[in-house]
Amino acid sequence: ILNNFNNVILAEDIVVYTTLCTLATHDFADMKANLMESKTFKSLLETTPEIRGVLQNFAASNYGHILQFLESKSQQMSLDIYLSSHWSKLMALVWDRAIVQYFTPYKSLSIAKMSESLHKDEVLLEKDLVRLIGKGNLSARIDSETHTLHRKVQNDREVAMKKVKEATDVHTLNVKQSLLRLSLLQNKFVVGG
Repeated sequence: ILNNFNNVILAEDIVVYTTLCTLATHDFADMKANLMESKTFKSLLETTPEIRGVLQNFAASNYGHILQFLESKSQQMSLDIYLSSHWSKLMALVWDRAIVQYFTPYKSLSIAKMSESLHKDEVLLEKDLVRLIGKGNLSARIDSETHTLHRKVQNDREVAMKKVKEATDVHTLNVKQSLLRLSLLQNKFVVGG
């Protein structure tokens, strides 16, 4: 694509678009496997050291630096012919992904420390957390008294009881169908061919 369409799109643009879309939709393991270890993408990445820095920050879990960099590029990206109409949605997706990725290794976390690390106002961060929890993207709950975020712990007993109930319901349905079939056969209620 670089040799045939270089008057339409530059290598730098491909790196920027690929990195932004990957930041918005993939976790670190996918990004490492698909981008950071790809020989083709590594050679393209050398053309844009700023984006290489974004990927290095992502690998080091410095999400605040990534978000600050993207915010600083907001005006420049609004002039991009292909990216301008998608920029705000893409930024929202990157922000949501950063919050989820940041919280992944923790069982509980202070929202104040999280806002400090992500360089985001605490009130706005809490609103985003509520939105993500409501959408089901973040399996956590907020303790409003201590302003901490706690991971929802799955109750193994409750999960086992749900599985037993589902198996019981299936078995009950099968028994009822078998009894109905036998009753129809005993009463010679059969449709002949």
